Amino acid sequence: MKNILVTGGTSYIGKHCIAELLKKEYNVRTTVRDIKKAESARTDINKYLKKDTNIEFFEADLLKEKGWNKAIVDCDAIMHVAGPYPLNFDGPEEDQIKPHEEGTIRILKLAKLNNVDRVVLTSSIAAVWMGVPGDKDLDESKWTNENTKHIDPYIKSKTIKEKAAWDYVLKNKSTDSQKNVVIANSGMAISTAQQISLSDGLFKAKESIESGNALNTFETLKKLS
Repeated sequence: MKNILVTGGTSYIGKHCIAELLKKEYNVRTTVRDIKKAESARTDINKYLKKDTNIEFFEADLLKEKGWNKAIVDCDAIMHVAGPYPLNFDGPEEDQIKPHEEGTIRILKLAKLNNVDRVVLTSSIAAVWMGVPGDKDLDESKWTNENTKHIDPYIKSKTIKEKAAWDYVLKNKSTDSQKNVVIANSGMAISTAQQISLSDGLFKAKESIESGNALNTFETLKKLS
């Protein structure tokens, strides 16, 4: 039975990744910044799958070394989902960038050290689409210009994170290492909200969408924190 680590086990996408892996009968472990939130995440996943689950939880922060090697040792694969995604961010952009960039490189280094077979990183279309204005032919050769004036810190952080990841792979390049890193540039995550807990703000947005009130949905999304 293969051991899979999913980072960010309290996140919406992280919980869904864990649930899908459990359905396929993998041994799943996950990281959380605060171990006190582990049982809440387990409860959500148990309710979603309608059964008890055996998930290993490890406390680890993207900005700290502590806990990461313990979480990664003996893993066959890692799904790196964790990373800050504040909808209203008002602070130094480094507070947004460092967890994405430093956390990703730490995970790649430990994956190499522990001979992990596959690492999947979640990036974003945000790392691609703000390059040449109006460019519609987007592929792996295109990048967002992170030096664009007034660029959103989240967009900048995702771009810097992915560039750093590929730079690390190339500097440590071998046929195996390049095959073993996969990056997904998603445009939007759409799924049902049933039983996987959301923030109060996202529940309000969901209710607005279901009611068909597009204007309220837009206003709700603008006010999310």
